[in-house]
Amino acid sequence: MESSFVYIPIDRRIAIAEGRELPERTRGAAMFADISGFTSLTETLVRTLGPKRGAEELSVYLNRVYDALITEVHRFGGSVVAFSGDAITCWFDGQPDPETESSSEQSEVLPTLRATAAALAMQEAMRQFTTLQITGGEQVSLMMKASVATGPVRRFVVGDPQYTLLDVMAGQTLESLANGEHQANKGEIILNSMAVDTLGEHVEISAWRTDEPSRERFAVVTGINKEVAQLEKPWRQLEPESFTTETVQHWLLPSVYRLLRAGQGEFLAELRSASALFLRFSGIDYDRDERAPQKLDAFIRQVQRVLARFDGSLLQIALGDKGSYLYAAFGAPIAHEDDVDRAASTALELQRLPAQLDFLEPLQIGLTYGRMRVGAYGSASQRTYAALGDAVNLSARLMQAAQPGQILANDDFHKKAGTAFIWEDLPSIRVKGKSEPVALHRLVQMRTRRTGFSLEARFPFPPVGREEIISGLNSRLGKIFSQAGTSDLPHAGQIVCLIGEAGMGKSHLAAQFVRQARERQARVVVGVCQSVTRSAAYTPWRQIFNSLLALEESAESEAIDRLTSKLQMEQPGWALRLPLLGDLLGLPIPDNPTTAAMDSTLRQSSLFSLLVEMLQTWAQSTPMVLVVDNAQWMDEASQSLLQTLAQQVCGTAAVLILLVFRPTQPGDRALFADLASLSNYTEFPLPAMNPTEVAAVVERILSAQPTRLLLEIIQRMARGNPFYVGELLSAMQSSRQVVQLENGVWGVSYDLLNKLRRGNFVTQVEGQWQLSTSADFSTVQLGIPDSIYGLILSHLDRLPETHKMTLKVSSVIGYTIDLELLTFSHPERKTRQEIEAEAAYMESEDVMQSEDAAKKLYAFMHHLTQEVTYDTLLFAQRQQLHRTVTEALVQHQPEATTQIAYHAYAGEVWPISLRYNLQAGMQARQLHATQQGIDFYQKALTSAQHLPEEETIGERMQINLGLGELYVSTGQYDEAGEHLQTAIELAKSEDDHEIQAQA
Repeated sequence: MESSFVYIPIDRRIAIAEGRELPERTRGAAMFADISGFTSLTETLVRTLGPKRGAEELSVYLNRVYDALITEVHRFGGSVVAFSGDAITCWFDGQPDPETESSSEQSEVLPTLRATAAALAMQEAMRQFTTLQITGGEQVSLMMKASVATGPVRRFVVGDPQYTLLDVMAGQTLESLANGEHQANKGEIILNSMAVDTLGEHVEISAWRTDEPSRERFAVVTGINKEVAQLEKPWRQLEPESFTTETVQHWLLPSVYRLLRAGQGEFLAELRSASALFLRFSGIDYDRDERAPQKLDAFIRQVQRVLARFDGSLLQIALGDKGSYLYAAFGAPIAHEDDVDRAASTALELQRLPAQLDFLEPLQIGLTYGRMRVGAYGSASQRTYAALGDAVNLSARLMQAAQPGQILANDDFHKKAGTAFIWEDLPSIRVKGKSEPVALHRLVQMRTRRTGFSLEARFPFPPVGREEIISGLNSRLGKIFSQAGTSDLPHAGQIVCLIGEAGMGKSHLAAQFVRQARERQARVVVGVCQSVTRSAAYTPWRQIFNSLLALEESAESEAIDRLTSKLQMEQPGWALRLPLLGDLLGLPIPDNPTTAAMDSTLRQSSLFSLLVEMLQTWAQSTPMVLVVDNAQWMDEASQSLLQTLAQQVCGTAAVLILLVFRPTQPGDRALFADLASLSNYTEFPLPAMNPTEVAAVVERILSAQPTRLLLEIIQRMARGNPFYVGELLSAMQSSRQVVQLENGVWGVSYDLLNKLRRGNFVTQVEGQWQLSTSADFSTVQLGIPDSIYGLILSHLDRLPETHKMTLKVSSVIGYTIDLELLTFSHPERKTRQEIEAEAAYMESEDVMQSEDAAKKLYAFMHHLTQEVTYDTLLFAQRQQLHRTVTEALVQHQPEATTQIAYHAYAGEVWPISLRYNLQAGMQARQLHATQQGIDFYQKALTSAQHLPEEETIGERMQINLGLGELYVSTGQYDEAGEHLQTAIELAKSEDDHEIQAQA
């Protein structure tokens, strides 16, 4: 099990174990090692292995390189203080070891010698990576350059322990280190002049260079005149017992720590789409300002508070007097469906920090969105958690391109951002690492919406089906009309909740309800909650009352004037409380003596009373409908106001409040539970669509009929979720997996049909293809749109860490999960009772469903859930789990031929894969499942190619003979001839006359 403490720099780690503090000010030598060639390696791996496998393999090389380099750093008493992609910053301290070093050696000589010796040893270690042989025959070279600077630095810890503590190093020495790195070429080691002066005759110099901006001189070093063995100072080994749980967890992101504690460190690594935020800040003098640590800590804690509100993760920080940067991710390790919006909102809030912290200069921020490899990297003795990928690199480039006070985003980020933001398009720019110009967009501000979005505009057509719910909604609407003008009757109004999972069509139904309410001449207003504004008080009610007071299009000053005039003319009695409306509407209305004397509690209760009076008065002339969409994101103040309005307005006036929201998670308190006790409360749970409704949705989207097979695929994948239906069809059209046939009907493409036939997932009935009941899409990747991917991943990330591993193993097994097989295959060796309990929990979370209680068979609620879960696994993780499943099947279910064949091939267990794919091919041939037989035989042939030729002659004769026969039956005579000829030649070599005759 991976130790959590390896995520803490080793010198800080040992100090913690010994119960002492590292000195804040110290002297020694800093080293920056930068590895070049990873861009070329990335491009080669992506070209030869594809983007996903290429990204995974890149991290394998990165870990190999770092393991070699960090071993040398630690051998010479250095500590890796910071990782930054393909570079590390290290520190070699000048404080003496009282047991082995004299005080005369306390100077900077020893640390500088050790840093230089480590750099030379690291260059030697890099020789093994000078020529890397990549799959496909291509070669890539990795090289390192290093900069060493001697001088003083400051080391301190910043951040909120409840979020994450960060070890940082700062000072002018790091600026010199950076200047030296700019002067170094690949394969070189550069020392600053202070380091050279410190070493004197101990150092061998081949050249001098000058950094023009700083006029600082640097030496290219080729060796040292000192016995290397005398400089070694390896760190002592620490045991996990040296640290308390509380101490270590403060240094890790909570979700990362939970995985490590659960023994799942190897599964930290995932492939997922996420947003990256890079931020450059300056204004702190780390050398001369004694309060620099406090200033930085105040800034970082503010950053962490903002990130925590939007569930972002602060991953890295690097400091320098001329500019420091930090890096955060949204979607790693926890995903949300709106991670792009969360990143944009965070950037806008962070942009305002210099106004609160006067020492800060205006910030520069870069935002990107893309596919990333997230997880741990480094060596066995020193690791970090980060996200790596092209989008991360680009985010850093955009930060560098941004002017002070600017927020720049790439095209992908801009396209995925919601409508809540205002953007300015900028000219494209060229950045390092990109062959084509990068389209730029400047994030200007959050869009100030005085009113909610138009639901009717978003959904111009009536929803398909849902007649019973529409009838129920209309019935409640009728009640406020039948009781309009009868305010003396109790419960004249209604509170209605429309509850459904994401994508079930809640907002679409609300739009239809709004349309029908307007047709009946009700006064309808809409407020919309958003996850990014849930910390802003009164967000939905501000939109609703701005609309009711006709302030939608007014500027701030005009809105105040109009509001003042309106209240004085229509209801003079309300004018005294006018300043209270400023709290709700976000308008700076000056207090009068009455409102100025109110404390916060009285002020809120007085505001609520005023709003109750307003609604009661307006509803006397016209029934009112107040809609709050996405109410699961309602802020606390809005919930308090809702409670008051539900009790005091809906109990006395013709007002219907419609709340549209998602259900809470099991174990959480139900949303708006206090309203459920009211007699005029009704809730409508929104179930999945039935097959007839899904068919109608598909026909509406395609404007034509689908084939039976296409409809069955969509129904099987979407499981009655109308949003999934639309997004899947759109993605399949874009990838040409569905095509319009000559008769105008839409069907699956020829390539997709062949895939399904090879998997034996389709059968022909009366001339029409249809899905077989056993069709398992876990082996056929249809591609998942980002919109669905993010939605599903955000749901899965809410599961307990222990359950996530069970879910991942299940995704490898397939769509249908045998809990007995899951128990045998689980890497944590969980008991059957534990597995059953976790499966039951995930059924309550709508992730799995019981298929056969007696046999303990479960299935994923959606094929898409299985595919998303499987997609997050790295190739090495998939391979490992497929191997585990293979072993379990061979031992406990040896008759499951096709399952073993599939998992053995995916796990690259070649002997078992050969045996069982050959058996499966022979069985398929006997059953006349031609395409499936070809597929099994081809996999058997591939398996044989990974084994010694002399050991597989008999199997290869059978494979080629089988392939030849099957290709003849499909009319592919050239392919048949090749395989039959191969079978004949193999049979001759073995003197097998029977096979020769058959071939």
